[in-house]
Amino acid sequence: APFWNSTYEDAYKRRPDFLKQVKCEGLSTNSDIRKCLKSVDVKLLINSSSIEDRGWGFYDFPMSEGEKGESMDYNVQEPFFLPYYPQDIPDKERTNEIELILSNTAQENAFWKIFYDYNNLQNWTIADNLLSKRLETFLGEKNETLLSEIKQKYSFGTDSVDWSPQWFWDTLTTDIRATCPMNHLADRLNSSPNLSVYRLYIEHCPSAVLDRGERWGAWHGWDTEAMFGFKYYNPAEYNETTSHDWQFAREMRSLVKQFAWGGTRDWSTSKTIYLTNSEPWRVDSISKPQSGFCQFWTEKKFDGWGWQN
Repeated sequence: APFWNSTYEDAYKRRPDFLKQVKCEGLSTNSDIRKCLKSVDVKLLINSSSIEDRGWGFYDFPMSEGEKGESMDYNVQEPFFLPYYPQDIPDKERTNEIELILSNTAQENAFWKIFYDYNNLQNWTIADNLLSKRLETFLGEKNETLLSEIKQKYSFGTDSVDWSPQWFWDTLTTDIRATCPMNHLADRLNSSPNLSVYRLYIEHCPSAVLDRGERWGAWHGWDTEAMFGFKYYNPAEYNETTSHDWQFAREMRSLVKQFAWGGTRDWSTSKTIYLTNSEPWRVDSISKPQSGFCQFWTEKKFDGWGWQN
């Protein structure tokens, strides 16, 4: 479903033939449907769930591709397998406590530019034009005041080692799409006494060997790349990884190993773990990622536009 507040009915209207496709139509009760769905061959479920025209607008400013661009045809809550939101599952239906890491990279949306050459912002003029266009599309009208406030908040026009038109755009859209919604989700899940949710924020970004001096941000998948040894994306370039990149790999692996072996006794759900781009590489802080920016977007009523998967 395209929006966070979508209902199961909204999602069903988008996929009315799903039960027929997986041969579970005509059943009258939720328990019968659940039993049937559990028996369906996994390949059939995957093939029936694949939609070629699903939206990929979540890599961009909200509504840049219209409502379709927002939809991945997911729904958070439905009556068959997820009748409750995770934090609302009744205590009597839980068998154990659950620990969870919620993480994102600081420039998730750089993926769109790096691998698809989309929203390629080579200078501040292009960035200005794109932001103006996207904001007008979202609001349905021009708003020069809000445009100016966004620019001021995100240091528009400032060039540095770790800031550029591309980093400006990728950070801004990632805040709206991933960082701020993830902060809200972590807080909400931690309201349950049976959930311990640890927030992880990844600022570490590729070395100059990989980005050819262009300075990529911490794009979507960079953490996975490091975790598994830089084998998936563009392996020819990853043969040239430096000690900077492998330091991040060690930090990722150490953190995941610690979590997997139950070594979270010193972790705090009230703090965020930052994997940084320089020593000391890992910092625990009570400050939530991009907290001031997230407050700005909340005040401007931009909550609710997070990635749907």
